[in-house]
Amino acid sequence: MKKSRVHLLICLAVAALLLAGSVASAQEKVVLRFSWWGGDSRHRATVRAIERYMELNPHVEIRPEYSGWDGYHDKLTTQYAANSAPDISQLSISSVMEYASRNLILEVTPLIDQRFSSIDESLWSGFVDADGKVWAIPVGVNAVNIHYNKTMFEDWGIAPPHKGWTWDDVYAIAQKATRDEDGDGRPEIFGIDTLFAPPSDAVPVISYQWDNPFFRNDYKEPNLDAGSMETYLNLAMKFQKGRVAPSPDEIIVYTGSQTAFNQRQVAMSLQMLSNIELMQSLMEDELGAVPWPIAVETGKTGTYFKPSQAIIINKRSKHVDEAIKFVEWFLTSPEAALITTFERGVPSCSVQRDTLLNSDITDIQRKIVQWTNDVAEYVDVIPEMMPPGFLEIQMTVLELMQEAQYEVASIPDVVRKMQNRAAEILRRYNR
Repeated sequence: MKKSRVHLLICLAVAALLLAGSVASAQEKVVLRFSWWGGDSRHRATVRAIERYMELNPHVEIRPEYSGWDGYHDKLTTQYAANSAPDISQLSISSVMEYASRNLILEVTPLIDQRFSSIDESLWSGFVDADGKVWAIPVGVNAVNIHYNKTMFEDWGIAPPHKGWTWDDVYAIAQKATRDEDGDGRPEIFGIDTLFAPPSDAVPVISYQWDNPFFRNDYKEPNLDAGSMETYLNLAMKFQKGRVAPSPDEIIVYTGSQTAFNQRQVAMSLQMLSNIELMQSLMEDELGAVPWPIAVETGKTGTYFKPSQAIIINKRSKHVDEAIKFVEWFLTSPEAALITTFERGVPSCSVQRDTLLNSDITDIQRKIVQWTNDVAEYVDVIPEMMPPGFLEIQMTVLELMQEAQYEVASIPDVVRKMQNRAAEILRRYNR
């Protein structure tokens, strides 16, 4: 009997210890650090999202670390070198592969289908290495498009640009929108701004829409002489010679935030979609936006989505699974979208975009989300991995476009210069 009683007491004591351990484990806090840069409104919205996540997950404490842009990346680099980096960090898209090459951040390839399938497919390509591994989660979305002045088109009784248009349609609409208002034979308003100064992100789109990759020979050579660039420059010259886009002597140079578009000197303009909210704030006229035109020769726009920032996860985090869980909620959940709205641009996740469409946002924000979804219908390429030197190549291509615009060199000669200069840049970066 005594043995039985002693045995019972021992069992109860063991059970009590196990229960105490279980309670302690349940109460044990998981501490994550999350760093980002931005302005006050981004900070406030992100902190509110963090607080809500901690309400939903009481065992998690997320400590925010935020600052302005200046010095942010230098500090983060120092933290990684000292093994004191945050668990989760916002990062500029151009810096991701540097961290990946040093084996500092978590590979996220397996998570794409498991956790982030609602993020648009073409956004991941900027974070892919030569082995096909993905190293960051895309935040925000942007794309090339064409802005147009809806008020001007309505005043003139001209049908505005439409989704699914071709470059031939652009030319025909630009002809109608070009106005010689004083009858002196010179247009005061051009149908479209010069095609010789597209956004820098349109440079690879030009290659893709005429079915040429931007690089060849395993990214060791540019592919600018394959035909796409010459086709586009001839198109740009057609617009200039046809007087539906301004020639160099007809371009008015503006300063500050003033442009030919917001000063009503052109009815349409090649832009990045993210610019339209600022542009609308500078104008009384109502603006519209349409996807990049289709090349009739290929049936493609060459368009892809570009992320505005990246989120990386520290490979040495003690709580990788919890970090992944938070990032998934932050970038894909409807609740997070309603808290952070547009603080990191239009969400990369289609679920969050649809949530915002049905929420209490401003009229221009609602339009931007819809325009983004319109562009998504015409995204028809997944861009290549961009090797070191790509940004310099983009700027070089845009600079040399001016030689064609001013007709100081023939278009074939300009394309040869682009190819040679870009090849030199790649060689320099690959030494």
